Amino acid sequence: MSDTTDATQSSLVPNYMEQGGSVLVIGGDLLVTSSGKITAAGTQAGPTTALTDSTGGGGSSGGTLAADVATTLLILPIPSLAALANAATLKILPGFAGKVTAVNFRVGAAPVTTGAKAATLTARVSGAAVTGGVVGLTSANCTPAGAAVAGSAITAANSFLATDTLEVAVSAVTTFAEGSGWVEFTVVNTDLAAALSTLAVQSNALLTILKGIGASS
Repeated sequence: MSDTTDATQSSLVPNYMEQGGSVLVIGGDLLVTSSGKITAAGTQAGPTTALTDSTGGGGSSGGTLAADVATTLLILPIPSLAALANAATLKILPGFAGKVTAVNFRVGAAPVTTGAKAATLTARVSGAAVTGGVVGLTSANCTPAGAAVAGSAITAANSFLATDTLEVAVSAVTTFAEGSGWVEFTVVNTDLAAALSTLAVQSNALLTILKGIGASS
């Protein structure tokens, strides 16, 4: 009799409560007014502040955010190695908060050809040296063009704010006669990482609510 009654109800009214009151059948539209709400385990699935996408990037339906999605490379040009002098400081302003995780030097189009030349570049954040991040330039490793000179591992004191500069302090110079290149800072944009994390948390919360009301699987 229950099956007959339910079938009769569904043919007359698309939205109805099954006998026993434990199942609400939605055969038509579900309209939630401005004063109403849908909850799952006490969590409201009502309107929240909408996310504004100003990134200019393309969205993805993938389920995983890559671990290096907030990692980028910042370039500090050194157009003339011959201009390096003791106590000089070269700077770049990232304009965001982050962490510098590695530093190296990349030989430019004009490699070093004169022997017995050298300089040391030490990575810093607004005047304070990081732990590690020392790049030793020599005539031997500043050739050929495109060669990379790795800095020592950076292990601490490497966080920076949006107003901080990333720098290299120059020391131990035996003046180069020629050569060019640039310093490469590998950095994690923690501003971007935090924004992506917020997006993931809010998206997962929404998915949880939708699964709770049977709208997603």
